[in-house]
Amino acid sequence: MSDWIEQQTERRPLASTEHYVLLCLDLANWRTGDVPDLANVAYRRLTTNTADWSLRWATIRTDPTVPVEPRALELGAEMRDVLTRVVEHRNLAALRKRRDASIAAVSVAATRLQVLDDSLQHEHGYAAGTGDGSIALLLAFVLDPKRRFSRQLRRCLLPSCGRFFVVPLGRRGGPVQDYCPGTDHQRQADKLRAPARAKRARSRPSRASARKGK
Repeated sequence: MSDWIEQQTERRPLASTEHYVLLCLDLANWRTGDVPDLANVAYRRLTTNTADWSLRWATIRTDPTVPVEPRALELGAEMRDVLTRVVEHRNLAALRKRRDASIAAVSVAATRLQVLDDSLQHEHGYAAGTGDGSIALLLAFVLDPKRRFSRQLRRCLLPSCGRFFVVPLGRRGGPVQDYCPGTDHQRQADKLRAPARAKRARSRPSRASARKGK
């Protein structure tokens, strides 16, 4: 599971919307060599009711020989594809059509009713199932301009990474964050670009040469 989810969960309970999207990123980011059960747990959480708190603390087996459920791999690949297009702003009209065609497969119910400061608070639980509903719900959240995912979803620009992430809460202003938070991926990317920068610098005429040519 992503460190970001764990850090946020330690501070406050995640709303179902955040929980769902971040689990989608976990499944989309999974690749061969990662702990296999990470994909299995993310898949089971995504395809059952997101308000089931017992699933949020599921035990992840670290055994590297645990088989990954085939549908988890398929769904992860589908999510990688749609998230890539969202981040790159490609074929958004087609993604909206796909969302609209399958969103009815998702069931929703209000759970965890409570009163805080005389205000009724509740959490929505989503059950997307194992079919196209999972993709439709993900698209509904990340394409919604009123939700922060449409503005803060990123894909790491380090070629060897390419994982998706959401800009952490509380980060405002400053340069756009294009690399995984809490990593040295930007430093690695800068190091990879250094030879090209040096070559461009060598190809430019020096100031002395430029003055002589005048």
